[in-house]
Amino acid sequence: MELTADDTERCIRPTTTEKAETRETSDRSPSDEQPGISAAVFGQAVHRLCEVRPPRQTWRSFIEQVFSEERSVGSDEPLQASSGDLDSIEGAAECAIRFIEDLHERSEMLATYDEFPIELTFPNGELQGYIDHLVVTPDRYHVVDYKTDRTGDNESVEEFLERRANHHEPQVMAYAASLMQADPERDVSVTLFFTDIDRRYTWGSNEVEDAYEVTNKRIHSALMSKKH
Repeated sequence: MELTADDTERCIRPTTTEKAETRETSDRSPSDEQPGISAAVFGQAVHRLCEVRPPRQTWRSFIEQVFSEERSVGSDEPLQASSGDLDSIEGAAECAIRFIEDLHERSEMLATYDEFPIELTFPNGELQGYIDHLVVTPDRYHVVDYKTDRTGDNESVEEFLERRANHHEPQVMAYAASLMQADPERDVSVTLFFTDIDRRYTWGSNEVEDAYEVTNKRIHSALMSKKH
């Protein structure tokens, strides 16, 4: 039993093997893709900038390095990014990094981590993956997950946030469950930060307190439906 990541939707999917990873590659749908760059590559470039945070003057060359890495793993994409593509990647990363820096200033931090590895154990298997950014305070884990989803046509910000929060909720619950399983003494909150609109959506500790049970039931239901 496992949860796996959908490579185009950046969300967790249930399957039936022994292990899984929650790391994903894009938040955008195919309709969001630019002519010269895929949604997956866009999301990967933004996430890598947020993770490494190289000097600002080196961002263009760093993005090219990410593209080179994508080519080396056998991608068939031309990866011919326009200046507009590069501007969009940089803008999304800047937005996310500003949010993280502001969160740090407002938190009594003990530690912070990028690409923090998680593991969640169930009776029939386990879930493994990575949290984009984790802030540890004396009484709380604060998870931040960057999302590059784009708003739909004629969709308000509130409608977009609600729709995408519902879509990503299984991933949120898996993150929360893994941290609470590892350390029951701290509360957990999870924030999705949407770079396209510079807005966040947060689940407080009371909203994720049943995360393990919710995730376990979701997996069980998905596996049962596959058997019929």
